[in-house]
Amino acid sequence: MNTLHFVALVRGDLAAGYRASFPDLPECSAQGRDVAELVVDARRAVLDHLQALADAGEAWPTATPMEQVAVQSGVTAMLVDVAVDDPPIRV
Repeated sequence: MNTLHFVALVRGDLAAGYRASFPDLPECSAQGRDVAELVVDARRAVLDHLQALADAGEAWPTATPMEQVAVQSGVTAMLVDVAVDDPPIRV
């Protein structure tokens, strides 16, 4: 089993809730009323997205290191860790 770390770009606040997008997984997003709920939803969203890619026979993207992700004003970068079996290998 491996652990992958994807950068999530988080917007929002406690009053309105939080939304996260993933630069390496453009069609993947997560949301939560608070940060704890956001983390749980983000892990589920990433795992579901990776499973969909594997089911479609597509390779998983390589996670960009946090230091290389540009963060705009009002956005917080957060690492989302997911435990996965070995990435699929296309033959």
